[in-house]
Order: sequence, then structure tokens, then C-alpha cells
Amino acid sequence: MSQVWTTDALAEWSVGLDGGGLPDAVIAKAEDCILDVIACAIAGRQSEATKRVMAMASAQYRDGPAGTWFGGNHLHATGAAFINSTAASILDLDDGHRLPCGHPGAAVVPTALAVAQETNASGLDVLAAVIAGYEVCTRIGGSEHRIAYHTGNWTGFGAATTAARHGY
Repeated sequence: MSQVWTTDALAEWSVGLDGGGLPDAVIAKAEDCILDVIACAIAGRQSEATKRVMAMASAQYRDGPAGTWFGGNHLHATGAAFINSTAASILDLDDGHRLPCGHPGAAVVPTALAVAQETNASGLDVLAAVIAGYEVCTRIGGSEHRIAYHTGNWTGFGAATTAARHGY
């Protein structure tokens, strides 16, 4: 009998998630998560850290189709997601999830929107990617059973899942 790993099952589920079959309440929650991250990024866009990340990422990831939310730059998806993620998380206003005790949105949403621009993903594909990214990273983060939260330990899994949903 072959062994099925939890990570294999989670990866298979996340890549195979059918956005068209999702309940309206789940879609609405994903839309709320996207709006939350963008609102937090508006608040954090003028921070010194965001400005520094924008300067570095603009030099390293030039000339791509993914737009930064502030500044009008078009970069490779990695650079755009990095800038937008920094703006969203820098003031620590972004969403929180109780299970992993951390902030999944600032990793998942900027990745979903940046990669969608490179791959011409539909709106429903973006929402499914956000849902899959949140699900994967909060499950992995929640499995750590740590007293102190370490958002960086598990949000990368959500960003990778989100990008993989777009075939990236």
C-alpha cells in the first residue's frame, strides 16, 4: 500500500480547486480579503521601508507585465508582489488568522494579483488562487503549534500555492 502524505493531498487539492464550484460566501470572503490587503497597502505605501523595497525591486525585476499598486511600475511578478506585499504588511494592519496566529493576506494576495497579470488569469482564477493560498498557508502555519507567531515560517507556502494555481 502506498503512503499518501498530507502535503501531497493538500497540493493536489489546491491545484485542482475549481473556482466555478465555490460557494458564494467563500467567494465573498476572498473578495473581502483582497480589499483588506489593498486597503492596508494604501496605508503603508509611503513608509520608508516600502520606498526602499520599491527602489530595490524596481532595479532588480524590471520590465515585466505586473503592475505595482503605487508608482506605476511594471515589473516581473516577483518584484511587483514584493513591493505590494511590503506596503500591505509594513504597518501590521493586515488581516490575521487565529489558527496560525499570523497574517496570510500580505503574501497571498499580492502574489495572486501579480502572477495573474503575467498569466492573464481570469477574475475567478484569481479568487480560487487566493482561496487555495490562504487554505494552504493557514493549515501549515496552524500545524506548527508555536506559542509565538512566526508569519514568515508559513506564508511562503501560500504564495507558492497561489503562483502554482496560475501555472507559474
